[in-house]
Amino acid sequence: MFSDRLSAGRLLAARLSEVLADNSDFTESQTVVVGLPRGGVPIAAEIACHLKCPIDILVSKKMRAPDNPELAIGAVASSGVVVLDERVARYRGLRASYEEAQRTQEAQLIQETKEQERRWLELADIKVRPDWRGKLVILTDDGIATGMTTRAALETAKQRQPAAIWLATPVSPYDTYLNLQSQCSLFVALLTPRDFSAVGSFYDDFHQVEDSEVVNTLRNALKAVS
Repeated sequence: MFSDRLSAGRLLAARLSEVLADNSDFTESQTVVVGLPRGGVPIAAEIACHLKCPIDILVSKKMRAPDNPELAIGAVASSGVVVLDERVARYRGLRASYEEAQRTQEAQLIQETKEQERRWLELADIKVRPDWRGKLVILTDDGIATGMTTRAALETAKQRQPAAIWLATPVSPYDTYLNLQSQCSLFVALLTPRDFSAVGSFYDDFHQVEDSEVVNTLRNALKAVS
């Protein structure tokens, strides 16, 4: 259990620092920490401040089945990346109206994520973002459940040609951990429970992260590492 995101971030930062110390290929100066808002931003800030490296964000959102809002069928990222659950084939192509609704939703979500990312960065007064090319990129969130939004983030990171991509999170169910291991250079998770219900069940304090917290956290982290 973690008391809150800040304590989880500090624990994860300490673990990553140990891993970096044992890895001669990368140093903190060659590293960029990327938080997945909202909950991943406090985690990313703790890691960036501990490692004294740049921080960035990448917005990724789940995509729902047009005929069943309770069913997550994939995710989109602000980069325009779209990933679909492999099982989605049985839901797709059944009728033209379904595919049209799905394409409309994809376009809307991509625009929403782009605008949200732009707004947070602008409010945090981040005018120059770090270059991911040739760097060690550490993608982080406060927890990973199904891994759909994480997959969209991983695909985006690959497009930006980093030297390596590490995935880091306080908690991920064991099956998701196994599935995502092959999609990144390294997956660091503090907890990988086989009995998993929800990310929030592993935190004493798992409050909703508001816009103001995202902005203030980014602003403070930028000051701390500059």
